[in-house]
Amino acid sequence: MRSIALLIYKILVAIRSRYYIAYYSLVHGVEFGTNVRVYSRLIIHGPGKVVIGDGTRISSRRAINELCTTNPDAVLRIGSHCLLNGAIIGSAKSVTIGDRCIIAEAYIRDTSSHGMAPDQRHLPGSGKIAPVELSDNVWIGSQSHVMPGVQIGENTVVGVNSVVTKSLPENVFAAGSPAKVIHDLET
Repeated sequence: MRSIALLIYKILVAIRSRYYIAYYSLVHGVEFGTNVRVYSRLIIHGPGKVVIGDGTRISSRRAINELCTTNPDAVLRIGSHCLLNGAIIGSAKSVTIGDRCIIAEAYIRDTSSHGMAPDQRHLPGSGKIAPVELSDNVWIGSQSHVMPGVQIGENTVVGVNSVVTKSLPENVFAAGSPAKVIHDLET
């Protein structure tokens, strides 16, 4: 009985994946690599370019994964063999996520959207825009925020509920608000 349930589950995942890939490819021009799997709800919107690499899995038991571009020149690129688990990722110019990254229920944006000055707060697009780049094998913990202009080095782990306001080197564990390097990781 369990093997039948597993087979049915695999069939339903394949159908869901094909539906999302076909819809977002045809309607929004999203570029999907081979063997991408969508296990949960996915929203992709905006006029920019979205690229999702080979073997990436999009999953979450309770959260929706959302990928957004805010202008036609924006590029949101997700590498191969990544796991998005309830991630919200927005690009006004450039967000690049390397291969084998894990993004939990986190927020990654290359813009603050609104300006800080009182007379600019209600003007969309008046905020800071700076590219965000995550190198290969980065893990962003749940409820963390990666802010505009941040670069995160290869193999780095960002702890739960962290706010990354400055770039982080490779092979470290960082956490806090603002995130600071806690210790080096053994490689």
